[in-house]
Amino acid sequence: MAYPEKYRERVVEFIAEGNTKEKAIEVFKVSKATIYEWIKMQKETGSLEKKELNRKPRKYFPERLKEILDENPDAYLSEIAEKIEGGTVSGVHDALKRAKITLKKRRKFTKSEAMNSEPNIKNK
Repeated sequence: MAYPEKYRERVVEFIAEGNTKEKAIEVFKVSKATIYEWIKMQKETGSLEKKELNRKPRKYFPERLKEILDENPDAYLSEIAEKIEGGTVSGVHDALKRAKITLKKRRKFTKSEAMNSEPNIKNK
């Protein structure tokens, strides 16, 4: 969980007012490592603004997945993984989940339908 910028500022100000880091840990319920990180960030950048994360998918680009699925909408995860260099079934599954794409397959008959149907046997 990320702390709001104002909360971070208050903790750093609390220490700058002459209070100890141990007292700040007790009062604000923040770890020692976090406090040291915030103090370092304040000195280096001059602010306590949250860092932007630049995470990009390495193998599984949503556009490529959609393109593969447009070509073959009934493809299994293993078939999709084969079309992506170094792709794995679990990697494709996770990428599709992130892209909110579902691949639902349904058998012709479900178990409940099979159990409820009567056999076509005539007694003689």
